[in-house]
Amino acid sequence: MPKSILISNVLPEQARAMIPKEYGVDYNDTDTPLPKAELIRRLRGKQALICHIISTVDEEVLAGASDLKAVCNVAVGFNNIDVAACRRRGVVVTNTPDVLTETTADFAWA
Repeated sequence: MPKSILISNVLPEQARAMIPKEYGVDYNDTDTPLPKAELIRRLRGKQALICHIISTVDEEVLAGASDLKAVCNVAVGFNNIDVAACRRRGVVVTNTPDVLTETTADFAWA
């Protein structure tokens, strides 16, 4: 089966360009969170999810995404993801802890 990912919200072109060309990509190019039923539907057959803090990944979502291997959260935190449920299913969870570091420092000095 070819590798396939879901990008559930807007992601900069620079980031999308890093995805290997041989991967199938289902891209929601809006800032609007996918309703849970649509998120589950679009995750079927996907090995990875790239999401933002506005997407909730809980037991129900994971139950409908049996091929999922990784949830990559474009956010400092990961309180939108049931990490324990992911761990039980062998799904790796990542986040981007330094994504706001420079911006926060710039704001503090402004």
